[in-house]
Amino acid sequence: MINRNVGENESKSSIFSIDPYTIENLGLSTIAGRNFEANLQDDEVNAILINEKALDVMGFENAEAALNQTIEIKTKTEFGESSTKNRIIGIIRHFDFQFSFKESGPLVMNYDPSNLNMIKIKIEGAATLQAYEAIENVWETFDTDTPLEFELYESNIYSIDKEFEELVGRVGVVAFIAILIICLGQVSMIIHHIQLKVKEIGIRKVLGANLWQLMFKLSRGFLVIIVVAIMLATPIAWKINVFWTSKIYITPEVSIGNLSIGIGLVLLMAFMTMFVIIRKAVHQNPVESLKYE
Repeated sequence: MINRNVGENESKSSIFSIDPYTIENLGLSTIAGRNFEANLQDDEVNAILINEKALDVMGFENAEAALNQTIEIKTKTEFGESSTKNRIIGIIRHFDFQFSFKESGPLVMNYDPSNLNMIKIKIEGAATLQAYEAIENVWETFDTDTPLEFELYESNIYSIDKEFEELVGRVGVVAFIAILIICLGQVSMIIHHIQLKVKEIGIRKVLGANLWQLMFKLSRGFLVIIVVAIMLATPIAWKINVFWTSKIYITPEVSIGNLSIGIGLVLLMAFMTMFVIIRKAVHQNPVESLKYE
C-alpha cells in the first residue's frame, strides 16, 4: 500500500527490490530524477523509484513535483504489517511488468540488498549454452552446495502465453465440432427436402430448367434460414468477443472484417453442401425421377 500523506486513502502497488544496474539491464529509462547509486548509503535506507502509474494514483501534478517527496509504504508479511517513509528520487517511464492478461499498475522499486534473491543477466547474441556454462562456473566459486537455477525470461513468457493459446485451441475445437454437427444436420435436411421434390425436379428439367435455376429454387428456403441465423448470431458473437477481449490488457482487435471472414466461411460451407447434394439430384435421369415414389 502506498499513500502520499499519512492518513490519506491508500492505493495498492507492486514493490520490487532492485539494484543500481537493473534499470539499464532491462532497458528502462527515467523521465525525472535519477537511478540508484551503489556508493550512496542513503539509497539503501529510504530512497525509492516509482513508475508513472504510481505518480498518477498519488495525485502528483507532474514528475518533477514528485521528486524528493516522502511517501508512506505499508507492507504485509507473515510477521505482521510494517510501515516505512521513503523519499522519491526518480520516476521510471511506464513499462508493462505484468503479462498480457492484466494491466500493469503502480510500481515502487527500492534498493534493499538484503532482499535481492535473483540475478538478472542479459545475454548478447544467441550463445545461450556458452553463457550458461560461464555463469555456472562463476556461481560455483561463490556457492558449491546450492545448484544454479537458470531460466530464460522468454521461456517464462512463452509458458504463460502457451496456456492461453491452449485455451483458445480448445475453444476452437469445440467451435469446429459445433459447426460440423450443424453441417450434418443441414445435409440431412437438404436430402429430406430433395426426396420430397424428386418428381418436381424431373418435371422442371423436362420443361427446360437448367442447373442454376433448380439450384436457386431448391436452396432458396435454406439460404433464407442461414441469412436470418447470421443476422441473429452476429450481434451476439460481437458482444461475446468484445467482452472476453476486454479482460485482456493487450486487447486483440475485434473488427467487422474478422466477423465477415467467419460469415463468409459459413456461407461458403453452406453453399458447397447444398451444391453437391442438389447437383447430384438434378443430374438424375428425369425418367427415373418421375418413377420415384
